[in-house]
Amino acid sequence: MPRLGVSFDEVAAVADSMMAEGLTPTIRIVRERLGTGSLNTIHNHLTAWREALPQFTSEMIELPATIATAFSKEIGRAKSEAKAESEARLVIFQTEAAELAADGKKREDEREVLLEELKVITTDREMLRGTLQEQSGEIDRLTKENDRERYAAEQARTEVAQIRNKIDMQAERLLELSAIIDQLTTKN
Repeated sequence: MPRLGVSFDEVAAVADSMMAEGLTPTIRIVRERLGTGSLNTIHNHLTAWREALPQFTSEMIELPATIATAFSKEIGRAKSEAKAESEARLVIFQTEAAELAADGKKREDEREVLLEELKVITTDREMLRGTLQEQSGEIDRLTKENDRERYAAEQARTEVAQIRNKIDMQAERLLELSAIIDQLTTKN
């Protein structure tokens, strides 16, 4: 059964825990704390978690000048802090995006290498298939030629045996005729 991957709730729990510790959650740190999950899945859940965070809005309130000045200074300070925090988050997001892009590029390069290897292996396989067909044809041709030679050799052995039989019979006949000639010549 395939693994379902990390859930939004798991990522959100780790991110909330990190925020409570005063840390900014990043894809890598969340993955390290979870001990599992793809960077893309964690990125998607972390983005959804960040979007669900409460957004701060500012409204204009009419206040006395001294309070307005104090608030203005405090708002300026808070705005600077928020801007610094936003910029820090932006750096983290950009770093994460760059890591994801580098990881995607690496996988794409690996895929290209594997495709080239597959192409070479396929070419080698086709060449071997052609060589195998040629060798099979040559084996068939040599087997037929060997069968013809074996048949011719068997025919030649049979003919030699028949000729030997004839020679033996003629030799016996010659001996018989020689014996008859000897008898006839000794009688005369």
